[in-house]
Amino acid sequence: MLMLPLTSDGERLFTVTLEGVTYNFRVYYVLGQGRYWLMDIRDANNAPLANGIKLVPGCINLLKGYGNTFADTNAIVYLSEGSPGAEDAPGLTLYVLWFPPGDTDYVFTNGDPMDDVGTTFGLVWGG
Repeated sequence: MLMLPLTSDGERLFTVTLEGVTYNFRVYYVLGQGRYWLMDIRDANNAPLANGIKLVPGCINLLKGYGNTFADTNAIVYLSEGSPGAEDAPGLTLYVLWFPPGDTDYVFTNGDPMDDVGTTFGLVWGG
């Protein structure tokens, strides 16, 4: 499991190598009829893999529906308090946990995975 390095200091670009695969991430804030944090994922050559993924807390697999590129990869969003649309949420109260294929830490299948995510991974949320 990897906690993606999110921050709330505006648009955030970062690169992570998981299981030998390099991904370029972009996390950005959108104002419109609502306030949302979105995430784009690109490959090492900057070819788009998934764009405009809304960071929705409680989603068991944020990557489901993005094709074979993310088969057996899981990402969940955890919100410790407040609103997921708050400008200061990423890295403070909004987190994305990434589980590459074969990661045995991923234990969520039914129900609300946020009920015990902190206990499961030994994380302390909020403050």
